[in-house]
Amino acid sequence: MQGNLLQNSTSILSRFIRSCRILLLLFPMLFASLTTSASHITGGEIFYKCIGGDEYEITMLLWRDCDSGITANLPTTAYINAYYIERVPLFIYGDALATGFPVGMPRLVYDTLDLSAYGNSCFIPPDNICVMEAVYIDTITLPFISGGYQIAWECGNRNEIIKNIDDAEDIGSSLIMNIPMTTIDYHLPTIVWFEDFEDRSVGDEDDAGSTAWSTECASTSPCGLNDPDTLDYFEVRSNEGNLEYEGRDMDNEAVWTSEAIDISSYASGVRISMELSEDGTLESADYIRAYYKIDGGAETALTNGLHTDNFGSAIATANGLIGSTLEIVVRMKNSSSAEFARVDDILVTEMSIWREDFQDLAVGDEVDVGSTAWSTACASASPCGLGDGSSGDYFEVRDNGGNLEYEGRDMDNEAVWTSEAIDISSYASGVRISMELSESSYDDGSDYVRAYYKIDGGAETALTNGLQSGDFGSAIATATALIGTTLEIVVRVMNGTGGNVSDEGRFDDIDVYEYSLPDTIGQIITCNSSPEFNSFPPVFVCLGDSATINQSATDADGDSLVYSLATPYEGDFISGGCPGDGGPYLPITWAGSYSETNQITGTLTIDSTTGIMTVVPTAASDSAHVVCVKVQEYRNDSLINTNIKDFQFWVVACQSDFYPAAPASDYSCGGSLTVTFHNDSIDTTGAAVLWDFGDLSVTTDTSSLDTATYAYPDTGSYTVTLITNPGIVCADTA
Repeated sequence: MQGNLLQNSTSILSRFIRSCRILLLLFPMLFASLTTSASHITGGEIFYKCIGGDEYEITMLLWRDCDSGITANLPTTAYINAYYIERVPLFIYGDALATGFPVGMPRLVYDTLDLSAYGNSCFIPPDNICVMEAVYIDTITLPFISGGYQIAWECGNRNEIIKNIDDAEDIGSSLIMNIPMTTIDYHLPTIVWFEDFEDRSVGDEDDAGSTAWSTECASTSPCGLNDPDTLDYFEVRSNEGNLEYEGRDMDNEAVWTSEAIDISSYASGVRISMELSEDGTLESADYIRAYYKIDGGAETALTNGLHTDNFGSAIATANGLIGSTLEIVVRMKNSSSAEFARVDDILVTEMSIWREDFQDLAVGDEVDVGSTAWSTACASASPCGLGDGSSGDYFEVRDNGGNLEYEGRDMDNEAVWTSEAIDISSYASGVRISMELSESSYDDGSDYVRAYYKIDGGAETALTNGLQSGDFGSAIATATALIGTTLEIVVRVMNGTGGNVSDEGRFDDIDVYEYSLPDTIGQIITCNSSPEFNSFPPVFVCLGDSATINQSATDADGDSLVYSLATPYEGDFISGGCPGDGGPYLPITWAGSYSETNQITGTLTIDSTTGIMTVVPTAASDSAHVVCVKVQEYRNDSLINTNIKDFQFWVVACQSDFYPAAPASDYSCGGSLTVTFHNDSIDTTGAAVLWDFGDLSVTTDTSSLDTATYAYPDTGSYTVTLITNPGIVCADTA
């Protein structure tokens, strides 16, 4: 096995491509993490190969800047974590299925790269660039589990000279890769009608398109419509890049009304939700009010849809609306240039069998005995936030930015939320569950939100993506094709054992829908190997030169591959330690005008089919950049994996490495017609040459030898040309 590993490492080190070394882009790839704090990481890559028997060979490549003054080395052992796709660390909860995590991967190769091997032999590499490569390989065992696994290495920090991301030396870097074993269909509810105004323009006051709507003054004008005063309006506006419908200094009520939406085919009815918000100095006479009308009838206010004064923001909803047509009406009024009222994301969806969004409850509620009943309890020990005498310790309905959710804070022990037994006996094909989980300030794996279901009173089964812990941010938990007589939903929340009273775990929008088979059934993915990038990027690309860079990949399973630019991940640098805190893995923040589609000063594109990248740098002063690409792996039209890597490159002015020269020759009549030519070029070791002997009677009067001989057909005058490095941008002639 050791011999195979070393052989594999050698082949990796030889995956280099040559191109013109004119003005240089250095691409040591950046995903990695380290146990030191030096600003030196310049790149990395991770990929894996299934070798059978639940075993996967993991390969990780890391690069560092070894220029003078940088002394930190890449570690002799690199530790990776492994997680279920649902993001539960195996070494915390999963030892029944996979053991031995985190895994220490040995460093098998560590060497300084020959920079002349990564560019065009026409030019001299800068003497202030040095790159070392480490190759780590290990084999791990991962038994089959629905969804699969994620492997991750996170820590260290990026090279501090990088210019196109903010605080490069402080944000760290992450290298992650999924090992999929099934595809997951999330089965979102059917969208009946949706208006988010993103296809409109600032100033629009009506829409005659697929989601049509109109506006008018309720009775008296002006009301902001077609107002000559540009500060008085009732129209589409942009707020921090997001288009919304907004009213400002309207003086009288204005009305926004949707078209008559066809809901006749939804026997269980539909649901409305929308975002209402305000800003400024609204008083009691200022308002925003949301209503609906069924089959042209009277206006009925949405739950949480009537607001005055400075209410901030709110989610207005209405559930179980049955009829032939639905109209949505929003009324606004304010009377100052410092007053703004807004509506956005007006959504009509199919109605679920059972839904709990907590909007009909009050802050502080710990039980519901209504139409969607549920109860709460401490799992075993108390306190757990229920009935707690401390105002900062609770497990109850809370208001977050105008939206009611269920939240636990500083609970100390696990608390449990349990739905009523929901009747699902009439759904022969089963039902599906969807819910939102989120957190704020969770510290580690001891803080969690876990979602389960029970069929017919049986054992608890975790939802897909339903076991969340630590700093996971937010997630959508789902379960599909659940068949039985009754269904119970159970959510377990825990936080606060470390004394951090700001820890908050939340869940919301719990929906149960009738299950229907998706267009594409989730696949079982047996022994998948990841795509592997074929080439190490060229070390140098020259200022103003159009460089073609091969970033294609090979997939051992023959899956379809699609390439694009991407945004790299940051890593856990501040807290120290490797392999980091387990995510979530967040994208870096681009600096200034740089972005995912504008990663350099100049042109950078990648062909989505071939993976060929074209780079034309136009500024040398910007120095080092990060460039990020990804390859997505598709099987049977389903996305099963994504491999992201990012590299660092330098832009510098190139210097020519040789000067072509050949002696002039004058051969007199009567002499031999066979002539020998010598290449007298300066410093052309390793450069290709091409002689053109100037014989216009044939097309074969060429040679690629340094010293070449040609037999001319007759006496005459011939122009002989010596070309060094023919066919590339830095070719020259003598």
